[in-house]
Amino acid sequence: CCSRRNSGTDRTLKGSPFFHKVHRPVCRGPDRSAASPFFQQELDTRHDKYERLVKISRDITIESKRSIFLLHRVTNIPDPEVVLNEAESKLDGVRQKIGQIAEELRGEDIYQFHRAFTPGELLQTV
Repeated sequence: CCSRRNSGTDRTLKGSPFFHKVHRPVCRGPDRSAASPFFQQELDTRHDKYERLVKISRDITIESKRSIFLLHRVTNIPDPEVVLNEAESKLDGVRQKIGQIAEELRGEDIYQFHRAFTPGELLQTV
């Protein structure tokens, strides 16, 4: 793709700042124009999955924080059992969302999506 011509005139122009622009062919990579709809669909699918993972991750963070703040109120109320039951139900929702992340990543290379969520979000609920 990117081979140089070796004629006598090229050797005399090598010192010129325009040599590479004029005498070097443009390297554009493999021609994927015929298959571009497939690659575009694959990229769109991957991007959509990444965005779903980001949304689930944010939901986990929000619900985890709400559970933590709810548990902070246990010492200030006369009947802590009600608050503990509510916190347990919120944590069940968080566990379900962690399961959603696991389902989204099933059969996928986790390193392609590792920035969509953080392990800290998952460790908050354990």
